[in-house]
Amino acid sequence: MKTGFFLLSLLIVTLSVMPPAAAAPESIEVLYVPANGNQVSTAASLIQGQTYTFRISGMFVWGGCGPVVCPGGAPDYTRWADARFMTDDHFHNVHTGYVYLTINGSIPHIPQYSPDHIYTVQVVGTGAPATFRIQDGGCCYADNSGALRVELLSPGEPPAIAMGVKPFSQYSVPVVITAGWGEDRYGDPRTTDESDIICRWGCNLTAWAMMLDYYGAAYGKHSNPRELNNWLREHEGYIVRGVVYNKVVQYANEYWGETPLRLSPVRVEGRNDQRLHQLLSAGIPVMLRVNNGNHFVLAVGETMQSGVQTWYIHDPGGCNADPYTSPLTTLLSRYQNQYTHMYWAEAQAAPTPRSSITLALGSPAELLITDPLGRRTGIDVRTGEIHSEILDSSYLLEQLASDDETGGLDDHPIKMFNLPLPMDGSYTVEIIGRDNGAYTLDVFAYDEIGGLTRATLPGSITPGEVDTITIIYSADPDEGIHIRYAHPIFLPFIRKP
Repeated sequence: MKTGFFLLSLLIVTLSVMPPAAAAPESIEVLYVPANGNQVSTAASLIQGQTYTFRISGMFVWGGCGPVVCPGGAPDYTRWADARFMTDDHFHNVHTGYVYLTINGSIPHIPQYSPDHIYTVQVVGTGAPATFRIQDGGCCYADNSGALRVELLSPGEPPAIAMGVKPFSQYSVPVVITAGWGEDRYGDPRTTDESDIICRWGCNLTAWAMMLDYYGAAYGKHSNPRELNNWLREHEGYIVRGVVYNKVVQYANEYWGETPLRLSPVRVEGRNDQRLHQLLSAGIPVMLRVNNGNHFVLAVGETMQSGVQTWYIHDPGGCNADPYTSPLTTLLSRYQNQYTHMYWAEAQAAPTPRSSITLALGSPAELLITDPLGRRTGIDVRTGEIHSEILDSSYLLEQLASDDETGGLDDHPIKMFNLPLPMDGSYTVEIIGRDNGAYTLDVFAYDEIGGLTRATLPGSITPGEVDTITIIYSADPDEGIHIRYAHPIFLPFIRKP
């Protein structure tokens, strides 16, 4: 009965892949300039007197401070810089000073700050390789981390687009005292242990933290992996090691409470390059599942590389990441341009419906959900049929690979059903056994103002056996949401603010 189990690693949607882009001139070379002060050079000499174009992108950490010196630096009081500009308060205010990039020993001409942290500069060849080095007072590199990305462009290289998303990593950065969250306990505190830490399992968490920090920056609402992880651990935001997506939405909307900003329910889709382009062009960062669906990165822009359309990504890395590498890279360079799923949520400075249904199943079974119109999403083990009829719904296997040296798969995979903005009515949820064993079904149902109805339903299953529950859903907070077994057992809803 195990045959076909990993079918769930493919999201149940119709895929759409962007047609190949027209051939474009190739980038000549890509370099990463570390924030530790080491100098890097182009591989080839630049012809004397000839003008070359370089594209410089990304951000790096140039130190840490505290609430007295950096009153606008909460919650982590980390100082950031790009190729020319530095900040103590998450780029709300920027200035030039003693932290900057040099090219051939000189400061490049960058007259104006760019919030996407992408700068194009012209360099005249000297007959020798071009050299690049990050300066930090000439001596103060012990509390730095990260790197800048430098691309030597061929003539006619098209412009890139990117968002000014700060690149967080899973690993600890001991020299930056406040940023060492890599060793923090991760996951549901009831079902994980001391070995479960952010740098092992926190790629999904870290990608969400980058997205929320980017959205909240306009209102001074910054987050990081530690802040988000602590809240999720205290508010049932994990199923073992799996992040409950709409719990992230709940965190954001509570944290942003006094601002007009609100986060929409999470949407999930299979690979769709056209949709990805549309979202990034609209300033919406998108989480991508890579490495056969076992790792998460955050797409923050798009570019051409070697004549191929690709995307800028921030890769959270893992326990063994070098603190002087750049999380900003491309999907082509690191993952051969492959991704299996995309996740996003939109932030709007206006009221937005927050209704959603999320089901998380841990068991040797599958889910088959039927909505009030008779449409189905899930897998029917009895027939082997895969259904994806409920509009905007998704059903997939959540199973991360450890980001430490073992690379082992999470031994508690979760089947996750997600439906943003569900219609009112009765939903039938069938739990269909693949094998013998116990199961736990977690239900998270949010009404239109974000009120949560929460239930955990334990049971046991055998191959082909079916347990059924019914969710009577209403987005109206006055109506309430009810969950019933098909058996003569009534489970009152549990309303949580």
